Amino acid sequence: MISNPNLPHSQRTYSEYFNTNAFVVPPTGVQGTVDPGVVRGPGQNNWDISFGKSFAFHESLHAELRGDMYNAFNHTQWNAVSTQSAGGYTGPFGQVTGSREGRIIQLAAKIVF
Repeated sequence: MISNPNLPHSQRTYSEYFNTNAFVVPPTGVQGTVDPGVVRGPGQNNWDISFGKSFAFHESLHAELRGDMYNAFNHTQWNAVSTQSAGGYTGPFGQVTGSREGRIIQLAAKIVF
C-alpha cells in the first residue's frame, strides 16, 4: 500500500469503490505489508417498518391486519466489494460485486375466534 485507498463518499462508484492505484504488487519473494481492514466497506441504510391494527367485533371475535416492510425506503446497499488482486489481473478488484435485496413488503390478515 503506497497511499490511503479510501475515496471520499462523493467519488465512490460501483465500478471503483476504493482507489486501486494505492496498492502495488511487491517484488517476488516479499510479502505485502497491508493490515486487514484498511479499506472501508459500504455501510447500511436500512429501515424495517411494521404496522398493525386490531379490530374487535365481539368478545370472542376480532380481526388483525398487519403490514411489514423490509428496507422500506429501498436504499441500494452494497454488500460485496472485491478486495482480491492477482498481480496484473484486471478483474473486479475494487468493484462492487453484490448487493442486498431491495424492498420486501408483506401483508397479513388474521381472524381470531
